Amino acid sequence: MGDGFIGMLSGIFSKKRKVLITSVNISWKGTSHQLGGIAVKGNSASIDIPFSNHNPENGADLPQMPMERVTGIDVDPPFVLHSVTPAPPTSIGQERIIFRLEVGVPGYSFSGPLNVHFASAKSVSIEINRMTLRPFGKAPETMDDRRIIREERGKEFEFAVRIPAWIDGKQVGSVRISPPFDQKEGGRVPFSMEGSEMRLTLKAPEFNYSGPMEIELDGKKEPEEAGKEKGEKLPP
Repeated sequence: MGDGFIGMLSGIFSKKRKVLITSVNISWKGTSHQLGGIAVKGNSASIDIPFSNHNPENGADLPQMPMERVTGIDVDPPFVLHSVTPAPPTSIGQERIIFRLEVGVPGYSFSGPLNVHFASAKSVSIEINRMTLRPFGKAPETMDDRRIIREERGKEFEFAVRIPAWIDGKQVGSVRISPPFDQKEGGRVPFSMEGSEMRLTLKAPEFNYSGPMEIELDGKKEPEEAGKEKGEKLPP
């Protein structure tokens, strides 16, 4: 009995955590690339990421690629970035270099992707920690929707928002987004909500942002109401 109990304890404590990186997903200037995964032994992993800045063909008539500048590299939790070689900021001309990342892995069994973000001099990080919808003068609704986005500074990007089912089919006259976001001028308004998603074209801020986003919807105004707001004299 004693030997059996000791053997059982030995089996429990001999179990080792397993960390499997199923893929390495790389984000750079709005594009995504993927490398294969690895099984990790120990507390950290070395990841080599090739970075090319030249045309794939060597034709003399092809334009030269502009100098790129990688200002930073980071990884998503539960991983931790310990070091990068060569260390950013790094300027890259017509060449191919390899960034070696030393990444700390979770202290428990894990299977999933490693997300790596390359930042350029123009990129900003946007973390939306709370999204609130104010529809047609009704009470605001806080949506369970958090985002972490990386976009080029001042660049227009598509942004999809899930909407409550009761808004489907409603006429929207205007959409307002809280600062520091700007909606693209000349957006498609008025329009009818269709389905469970609303797509907006927003302009990224000029700086990193972490905070809430508020979206306000107004209904389509009738000609009489619009004329009153402008102070126009309407025909009898």
